[in-house]
Amino acid sequence: MSAGMKKYISSLVLIFILVLPLSLQAKKLHLNLTFGLTSGGDIIGEALFYPAGYEYVSTGQEKSSNLGMEIYLEFVYQLTPHFGLSLGNGYSSRILQAKIQKFSPAAGSTYIYEYTFFPKINSQMVPFCFSAIYSLPLSSSFQMNIKGGIGYYYGIFESVSIFLRSIPGQEPVDREFRPSNFDGKGHGLGFHWGTGFDVDLSEHLILIIEGLYTKVKFKNFESSAKLEEKQLLFSKMVINLDTSTYEFFDYCGSEFDLTGFSLRAGLKLTF
Repeated sequence: MSAGMKKYISSLVLIFILVLPLSLQAKKLHLNLTFGLTSGGDIIGEALFYPAGYEYVSTGQEKSSNLGMEIYLEFVYQLTPHFGLSLGNGYSSRILQAKIQKFSPAAGSTYIYEYTFFPKINSQMVPFCFSAIYSLPLSSSFQMNIKGGIGYYYGIFESVSIFLRSIPGQEPVDREFRPSNFDGKGHGLGFHWGTGFDVDLSEHLILIIEGLYTKVKFKNFESSAKLEEKQLLFSKMVINLDTSTYEFFDYCGSEFDLTGFSLRAGLKLTF
């Protein structure tokens, strides 16, 4: 996580702490601060490999993206006892992983090396969201909330991909490379919906637990590494093994998909 993002998260927490001592009796404005885990996400791309004189068989293995973390600050205005509107802002990060690509020598080939590429993207996302919330009290201190809305998402992406060369059946791996990795930025619109519960802790402090599904994809990027004939290049490697042969590898991605589920818990301050 960059120093700028750490300051951003600190600012969200500071806003919540500064507002905490206030005590207004209207109870129409709420301030929520939640922390959570996120899952899901994918990279849509294509692996390309050009070793000199190497006939190969390409196979793929699915790989799930890692769990990420998020923080979210939300201002809610309660229009009626059952209906409210909110504006929110936050930060989330996770490692996106795509299908592992393996390039093995074809039958009868004199080439002995096997190549494996692990596409990984370190993604950071800042959402600006508008939501509608329907609240249904279940008891005097417990209520269910149904939320849905639209968001504008700003993303920062950096490849941490790994490229391995090995001889099948032998350990350890012969060589490990980190390609000249892609880094870039993107933005787009997304949608979210889900449900949650409020548990009263005191007159002005409430425990929040909620689960949300967010659908957001990034297709347009401002990047530091591109190919004119392809939409996006985020990994590229040229390896000189000797003076007579070379290997060229790249991975061209057209979309970063951060669609997934998140589970949050935190506090709601009621004014």
